[in-house]
Amino acid sequence: MKKNALMQPGRNIPWLFLFTLMIVAYSCTKEAPMTIESSGTWQKFTTADGLSSNNIRSLYEDKSGNIWVGTYDASVCMFDGNQWNKFNVGAKFDTSFVMSIIEDVRGDMWFGTTSGLLNVSNGSVTEMTDQGYSIYSKTFMNDQAGNLYIPEYPYGYYLLTANNSISYHSLPNSTINYNHINCIIQDGDGNIWFATSYGAIKQTPGGAQTIYNSSNGITADWVNTIMQDSRGDIWLGCWGESTVTRLHDGQFEKLNLNSGFPQEVVTGICEDRFHNIWFAAVAAGQVNYDGVIMRRMLENKQILNYSCWATLADKKGNIWFGTSGGLFRFTPQKH
Repeated sequence: MKKNALMQPGRNIPWLFLFTLMIVAYSCTKEAPMTIESSGTWQKFTTADGLSSNNIRSLYEDKSGNIWVGTYDASVCMFDGNQWNKFNVGAKFDTSFVMSIIEDVRGDMWFGTTSGLLNVSNGSVTEMTDQGYSIYSKTFMNDQAGNLYIPEYPYGYYLLTANNSISYHSLPNSTINYNHINCIIQDGDGNIWFATSYGAIKQTPGGAQTIYNSSNGITADWVNTIMQDSRGDIWLGCWGESTVTRLHDGQFEKLNLNSGFPQEVVTGICEDRFHNIWFAAVAAGQVNYDGVIMRRMLENKQILNYSCWATLADKKGNIWFGTSGGLFRFTPQKH
């Protein structure tokens, strides 16, 4: 039985296993990809512009419109629209791998890192976990009631309520090795979706849980990211597949990314103000879906040199891509 506290001993993340999967994605044979000559502008940000690192792994926009960037090796920095500022979270976390960033209903910022869990309230930084504790999830999540979901490696999540009570919750098949949470969302009907290494788990407001994996509709068992679009469709991106899965009108359908890579690692999904769906992928980079055609973005030659690890559509309509070689911002224009 897990303790209802945010204090647990450290565990080793299966880096070798994940690294092997990335090698598979890169070592596949390339095909001729489709291209989109989009109208819009690109801008690249690097350490020369004020980023703390060029290796970007997480992106988040807060209520004030600031863009927060989590890096692989240099903690967190923030863009206020004019300049980049490195966020001071203490010497222990200066070189941390930041996987998750969120602002809660109270305005506190939370950072999930490989060195621990951090809470920042009114400028005060509090370490919530023991030395060596790791948060290996791409997203935290605020639900419609103001509760904060904090995934805990490897088997479940903590629920921090609006009145600051904390409880621990395990997932189905929690004894299966590597069944950890990669992403959490809440859909418009109040269902909670967990992207895990054993499939996608849908939890109704009443607590009933259903597991979806490669045996009943999803592209692959390892679900890396989930997103609901403005039409109500649920999108699921997986490891090691060149297709994504969409849940539309109660039916799962698989759409080929047409990225030119037989195998792929989908790391992020977002929707722009024109209702295009964007996919961030380790090998292909950026893929755009306009509702009819999937197209790999080849317009910006610089970004094609790097693995793409995160994507974000901000309130102004910009699309951000966090890569292994810097941060890219695309401002689309409607044709």
